[in-house]
Formats: sequence, structure tokens, C-alpha cells
Amino acid sequence: MSQRLSLGYVRNFEPRNDVVMSVGLRLSINFIDEDLEDIYGDKVGFGAMLFFRIAPAPLRPHQYGR
Repeated sequence: MSQRLSLGYVRNFEPRNDVVMSVGLRLSINFIDEDLEDIYGDKVGFGAMLFFRIAPAPLRPHQYGR
């Protein structure tokens, strides 16, 4: 079984028009088993992912009747 170490960061921007836009980055280091080394060509693999997210803005107290 291979092992992975990942580290990430997400930056949420101010809500606008009831949505929150975010941008994030995830970096990973993969430690490959000896059984799979011939397929991957190395004992360590690196990866990165840049992503964008659009999510509903959190409800404010006056939006749900209080």
C-alpha cells in the first residue's frame, strides 16, 4: 500500500450575491511501494492541484426569522 502526505490551503473571498467564491491549492507527496516502483518509475511521486469553488453564502440571522 502506498502512503501519501498532503497539505492544502483554501482562501474564501467575501460573500457576493449570496455565494462565496474560493481558490485553493493542494500539494501532495506519494511514497510508492516497491511492488509498484516499476510501473511509476520512482519511489516518490509529487502532485499539485489548483481548484476554484463556488458555494452558498452562510445564512445571516435575519434570513431565517430571528
